[in-house]
Amino acid sequence: MPSLPSRFRGPRLQPLWEGLHKLALQGMNYGGGTDVASSGEAAFLAGALGSASAPLVLDVGANHGDYVQAVLSANPRSVVHAFEPSADVFAQIEGRFADHPNVSCWNHALGAEAGTATLHWPDGHDGLASLTPRDLRAFGLEVDHHTTVEVQTLDSWAAEVGIDHVDLLKVDVEGHEADVLRGASGLLERGQIERVQFEFGGTSIDTRTFLRDVFDALGPGWEVRRMLPGALGTPVQPVERNEIFVLQNYVALRSGAR
Repeated sequence: MPSLPSRFRGPRLQPLWEGLHKLALQGMNYGGGTDVASSGEAAFLAGALGSASAPLVLDVGANHGDYVQAVLSANPRSVVHAFEPSADVFAQIEGRFADHPNVSCWNHALGAEAGTATLHWPDGHDGLASLTPRDLRAFGLEVDHHTTVEVQTLDSWAAEVGIDHVDLLKVDVEGHEADVLRGASGLLERGQIERVQFEFGGTSIDTRTFLRDVFDALGPGWEVRRMLPGALGTPVQPVERNEIFVLQNYVALRSGAR
């Protein structure tokens, strides 16, 4: 129930509350997750990976490789596996890191089940590609490009490659973050993943995914925090007021991992 007296909740003060609400979201870094440097990702990577000898990082939804580059900048000894299902974008990221022996690129998607799926994106905006045909009419975009892509689960891929410990799993797959985690249930249950960075925002409206679904896919034993410039926020709980569909990066820390 609202705690403010009704006189403060009337129509006259609504512009004030709406302005404060918008300002509060900006202050909590909602909408600030697009740039690796200013979003807090670079600072987080420096703290999480900087002192490790050879941390293993999985970048799921690597796009053009800016996050991969940020990982290598934080710790050049990092071993990175980058997943990008778009053939055109994959060719670009593979070429970008062709001379880096610690980076491996994989041209398939990761999801809850193995098989095939359709990748959708608007012309000239391959960074918005998703396994769900998004409604982007509000941005003047039509999702009119489609292609069939291979889908594997992270559990099966890790078993094939021989990976049994992941220092950081980053997931940015346009609304299908919970599916990637469902496909990694074995690794998660066995405690073989230390940290998970995931994106949540407007893309989850199209896929009908709630923040609570991501929590459920992670399973017990995780502390989830919003990413802020230079730090992580206080722990977030999967309650109604935190179901905010404005772009935000979150970090899930396994007990004991910092």
